[in-house]
Amino acid sequence: MPMGQTKWRLNGSTKEQFMEPLKCSAGEPVWYPLIPFGQFEYQDPASGEVFGFEVTDQYLNEMVGHIKGGNYGPSGIPIDEDNMHQTLPEGADAWIKDLEVREGGLWALVQPTQQGLDAIESRPYISPKFTIGDGVDPKYQLSNFIRSGALVSQPWFWPQPGLTISASMSTLPVDDSSDGTSTVDGAAQMENEHPEGGNTMSPEEIAQLEQDLADAHAALETAATEKEALEAQVAEITARAEAAEAASADLNTRMEAIEALLANKETEAKIAEKVNELAQVRVEETIKPEDGEAFTEERALDPEYIQVAASAAVLGTAESMQALNVFIAGHGHKIPTVSLGNKPNLKPITAPIAASAGTGEALTEEQKLEAWSATDGRKAEVRTAMGTGLSFEDAKRAVLQKGII
Repeated sequence: MPMGQTKWRLNGSTKEQFMEPLKCSAGEPVWYPLIPFGQFEYQDPASGEVFGFEVTDQYLNEMVGHIKGGNYGPSGIPIDEDNMHQTLPEGADAWIKDLEVREGGLWALVQPTQQGLDAIESRPYISPKFTIGDGVDPKYQLSNFIRSGALVSQPWFWPQPGLTISASMSTLPVDDSSDGTSTVDGAAQMENEHPEGGNTMSPEEIAQLEQDLADAHAALETAATEKEALEAQVAEITARAEAAEAASADLNTRMEAIEALLANKETEAKIAEKVNELAQVRVEETIKPEDGEAFTEERALDPEYIQVAASAAVLGTAESMQALNVFIAGHGHKIPTVSLGNKPNLKPITAPIAASAGTGEALTEEQKLEAWSATDGRKAEVRTAMGTGLSFEDAKRAVLQKGII
């Protein structure tokens, strides 16, 4: 954030008065009022544009959530910028270790470094760099997020106090860590604060702490066991669901097969009914033998024609109609007939054949084929189809529908 001559306005009024300075001792963090509640506006010194925003309890609590959630790492939020919010090459002047929302706004627990103690004299105020409301940090993609801070000579928010060095201490312990941060020697500080021992916890408090730790471990083990049991139950339910789904698919397959079989049986029944109907048809035909006089004879339709014609009438498919046309063309484009005395038995078409001689045993598929009233050539076609595993009836039907006969 550029400083320039920017003036913050709180609820429409410019504030110039400041709080009393906060003393900051070496090695000791200090709570500092960082961002107050209120409605603010400021003028960008570069563009002259005036911006406004409101600091609410919700926004500040989200800022606290970022540091509580570990978004900054163990060192905290760096205060490593100068008056113009440019990053200091020599490292951080201080670190914000914690944040709290209190009455009046957001407070920060600030831990100065050695170089920060030297800089506080000329730059005693802390100016945070943050996003608020709908704004999103371009680097970390977080809203209501404090990225860093700076020690500055003039405060951004009017209620901020200046920092001053305690007269009793002037140095911080040196830290050799690679990130340049400073740490407090906790043991030495405890010894200074409690010279008679340093351990401020009573035996009862230590025992209670140990018990709480044991209870926590036990709770974790119980939770792990319950998790395993729950996962086993989920796996069992999943397996049952998969088995039920497979059974349902198998049932659907069987139902489809049954429906197809029923439809096939219905078609067979219709063809048989049509065969019986055509078998009753009689026609008068003039017969003229080569060595005799012509005569008129009542004749029946050719059984082979009856089978083809019945299939065409019931099925109505292009294949069955083509089979009928081919059959008629093969008989001189006339419907063939037979003498009533020579009309073959049509039982193989209309009903299952009972065994001969009253034995009560069903005929084999080959016997059914032999009993069929068809020419040897046509029987051979059906026999070939039966060789693929089809029954006599299915082979005969396939031959009829495909126009083989």
